[in-house]
Amino acid sequence: MTRVTLRLPDELYQRLQALSQRSGASLNGAIVSTLNDALPPRDSTTERQTPLQEEISRLRVVLADLIEDVDVTRFPESVRPSGSPVDREAFLASMPRLNPPISQTIIEEREDRI
Repeated sequence: MTRVTLRLPDELYQRLQALSQRSGASLNGAIVSTLNDALPPRDSTTERQTPLQEEISRLRVVLADLIEDVDVTRFPESVRPSGSPVDREAFLASMPRLNPPISQTIIEEREDRI
């Protein structure tokens, strides 16, 4: 990540400071987010991001001061990420099934209060 020192007019600085307070982001995050929104995409020939990818990109900008790149090779093998994202359906299929579902159990337990 590159560090840049800027000279800003006082009024612009105050507006950026107010934006950061309203959004709950750091001043750096507000500046980066504003620049990111104002600039055209890097390469207009690339595919458009999905809404989820756009949200992830936006959060990376807003939370830039809190995000730290981690070298996963330093993690113990037992907690190291596998590198392959888990398919949602495979994940759901791996979860135990309650019979009856917990929501039905709660309804039955509270029938006397209805």
